Amino acid sequence: PVTPAPFLTAMPSAPILLLIVAILSYGAYDRLISHPVIAHCDPSPLPPLPEAVGALEPNEVLTAARHFHEGFVKHGVFAPESFAYDGNRWVYSGIGNGKIVKFDLLSEGFDIVEVAMTGKDLGDDCGKGEFEAVCGRTLGLRFHPDGYLIAADTRGLFKIEVDSGKVTHLVDGINGPVKMAFPNSVAITSDDKVYFTDSSSKWDRHRVSFLALEGCADGSLYSYDLKTSKLELVASHLEFPNGLTLSAEGDALLFNECMRARVRKYHLEGPNKGKITEFSEGLPGRPDNIVYDKEMKLYWVALSSKRFAPFSLIDFLDDKPFLRLIIASFVPPSLAGSLMPPTGIVAAVDLDGNVLYTLQDPTGATNRISEASHVGDYLFFGSWERDNLAVLDIEEVRKFTSSKGL
Repeated sequence: PVTPAPFLTAMPSAPILLLIVAILSYGAYDRLISHPVIAHCDPSPLPPLPEAVGALEPNEVLTAARHFHEGFVKHGVFAPESFAYDGNRWVYSGIGNGKIVKFDLLSEGFDIVEVAMTGKDLGDDCGKGEFEAVCGRTLGLRFHPDGYLIAADTRGLFKIEVDSGKVTHLVDGINGPVKMAFPNSVAITSDDKVYFTDSSSKWDRHRVSFLALEGCADGSLYSYDLKTSKLELVASHLEFPNGLTLSAEGDALLFNECMRARVRKYHLEGPNKGKITEFSEGLPGRPDNIVYDKEMKLYWVALSSKRFAPFSLIDFLDDKPFLRLIIASFVPPSLAGSLMPPTGIVAAVDLDGNVLYTLQDPTGATNRISEASHVGDYLFFGSWERDNLAVLDIEEVRKFTSSKGL
């Protein structure tokens, strides 16, 4: 007997097949060929889909997370993307209306205090994606040892003085000499250099679905010297470089390539200085941010979506550029995300790049996770589109790992 291909029996592929038939029946083929929305790129091969066993077996740890501040942003979503902890009381983040805020760990509901804004305040319009280039939208956020914040923002790279709220534009990604469409994550080294990813030179955050569907290697890694104000291109032709962190040893940078489901290492020291090697491949999802947890001695890798055997729609589309073109041409960017099930998953990765365990929410209540950050007695979970702050007591993680003998 002939065994049907997995995608023919998988429900997620049905809407795609119906979409193809509908588009071609309306004579849209000429439009696709003569005015393509995205370029034809051939991304590097993906590793096989991992099985949901061992470190990846299903669990419900994230269902214990509590949610705060839903509805805070009008005409948009709360969506705290990344976190910077002052080590004492306050956790800083950039939210969906372009503002940088701080959460109070000493208050029961993690009360919010507004700190700064990188762009122009247009009121409620700043919750809308099309105004991000004006209002700003901080994605990566890290503390400098001197106590100020460095932010990777849709408008470039910024310095924020947390006491006064003063904002200094260090690198102008829109009007400066080097055009950056998608500054994303930051890491600061001991020699006063700021490294940051630009996920794409073409597509901004508001059109991230085109970046994901196109699959071109048009991302970059930059460094900015805080002493000399010199900007340098460190690495180019990266495939959707996203989260970035300094390694546990401080001798390398780890960065995620989102659509390749992997973490890579840029060596700052040693015999491989200036080279990129692989750190963790075949992740069970598309990695967004990566954060080193000094206390637990591991990396938290937030996964924006799952990729488990036997089927992943994104993996299925990976070597089918024409299908990706159809989706990019006829599915609005605001709806493209609905092609991915709203699942919640974070991977705990050891210092050698192995997945130790995952934290999951099969209900999808804590979904679209952009970052997991250990702050005080909690894990904070960010998101690029979820309308709340999700918080899990770190004791829930310890109970889970203890039950697994980890």
